[in-house]
Amino acid sequence: MRFLYHLGVHKTGTTLLQNNFAANAGALLDQGVYYLNALWPDGLRRIRRRLRRGQYIHAHGDVLPGDNGMGQVNGRIVRRAVAAGARAVLISEENLLGATMHRQMSWGKARAQLCPAAEVCAQVLTAGLKTADMKVLIYTRSLDGLLRGFYSEALRDLATDRGFAEFLEQVDIPACRFDALLRRVRSALPEAEVSVRAFEEIRNGADGFVRGAAAELGIDPAPLAVSPGRVHAGVDRDQAEELRQLAARKARYRASRVLARPANPNLPIELPEQYRAQIDQTMRGDLSETLIRGLSPTGC
Repeated sequence: MRFLYHLGVHKTGTTLLQNNFAANAGALLDQGVYYLNALWPDGLRRIRRRLRRGQYIHAHGDVLPGDNGMGQVNGRIVRRAVAAGARAVLISEENLLGATMHRQMSWGKARAQLCPAAEVCAQVLTAGLKTADMKVLIYTRSLDGLLRGFYSEALRDLATDRGFAEFLEQVDIPACRFDALLRRVRSALPEAEVSVRAFEEIRNGADGFVRGAAAELGIDPAPLAVSPGRVHAGVDRDQAEELRQLAARKARYRASRVLARPANPNLPIELPEQYRAQIDQTMRGDLSETLIRGLSPTGC
C-alpha cells in the first residue's frame, strides 16, 4: 500500500486542498486512492491525538515513547483501504509535522519555531510502514507571509493579546528556514519521495493550485472538479486590534462577529520594522525564496 502525505505546513493553502480532495473523494477512489480525511475521519482524529500528545511531550524535552500506538492505527488504515479496493492512501493534514507557533507558546516553549518536532513526528506518523512506499508533499511560503499567517491564526483562536512585535519576540526566526525543515523530514524518511512546492502558486488561481498538488502526489488531476472553496484568510489591522481586546477579556463569544467581516486587503498587518533585517537575512537563499523566484511572472 502506498501512502501519500500532504503535510502542509500551516498557512499554505491546506484548507483549500482538503476541501477539494474531500469533494472529490469518489473520483479519487476511482483512481485507487483512499482519501482518509473523508472516508475514515475517525482515523485522522486518532492520528491527530497521538501526534499532538507526542509534540507536547517533545516540547517539554522528553523522548517520545515508542510509536505512540501509531503502528496499530496505520494497520487499520491499510485494512480499510484494501477493503475499499484502493492501492494508495491519501492523508492531508497540516498539524502532523508540528504544532502552530501559538500552541508551542502555550506549552511553555521559550522560542517558537517552524515545526521543531518534525523529525520525531514524521517517524511516529509512519510507524509500521515502509518509507519507500511513501510520497510526501510539503508547501513552503515566504517567511514574512508565514509569520503573518501564524500571528493571524493566533488572533483567530484568541490565543494572544499581544501585538505583532511582541508575538515575534517569542519566535526563533533563524530557526524558521524551510531548507532545514526539509532536511529533517528527509532524514526521518530517507527512502520516501519528498516534493516541495510554493504556496505562492495560489496566485495563479485555485484550479491550478489544486491540480498541481494532485499531480505532484501522483494523482491524475483531470477528473477532479475544483472549487475555490473556503479558506482561512488572514485578518486586517482593525480585526487584529479587536481580537486582541477580546482575547484580553476572554470574550470568545464575540470573535465570530469580528471574523465574519472579510479582511480588508488595504489594511494588512504590517511587519515590525525592527524584524525586517532579521527576516530578510533568514530568507536569503532559503528554499522558499528559491521556489518563489522560480515561479512564472504571472504566478508571482
